[in-house]
Amino acid sequence: MDVPAHGLTSSSLIRLAKACPKLTHVEIRGATRANDSVLYAFFDSCKNLERIEICGADDCPGRFNGWVLKAMALNPRLGKNLGALILTHQPETMDQAARDLYTARKKQLQISIGRVTVMLADEEPVDEQKDGEEDESDDSMEVDCKEAADEE
Repeated sequence: MDVPAHGLTSSSLIRLAKACPKLTHVEIRGATRANDSVLYAFFDSCKNLERIEICGADDCPGRFNGWVLKAMALNPRLGKNLGALILTHQPETMDQAARDLYTARKKQLQISIGRVTVMLADEEPVDEQKDGEEDESDDSMEVDCKEAADEE
């Protein structure tokens, strides 16, 4: 069955977050129907989450509005181990919420919304996996929404 990438709903991604509490790294591409509730579910369910990347699509941005970033700014336990938050192809309305989170967090946190990256703390980039280096962790996940929807 061929289902478009945007066919994977926020409720499906929320169920995924709740079913996988030990995740530390998440990358979801083509999630045009994802919203702030998805991020909240990952932060609430996956206490050791260090990196999350959610991408919409060039022609169809995601549905984030920023309330979860505001919640993170007010509640330091929400996403407390997070080192990188990357949301591409998302509405620019999230800019102020990202600035508020930038101001509130005292530890290093890389925030990238749309096509702009904001660095926190000492402004050193988060360690990235080097080319050719294998990730040996069992607690990471990459989801391509098109492939996931095709399997359903």
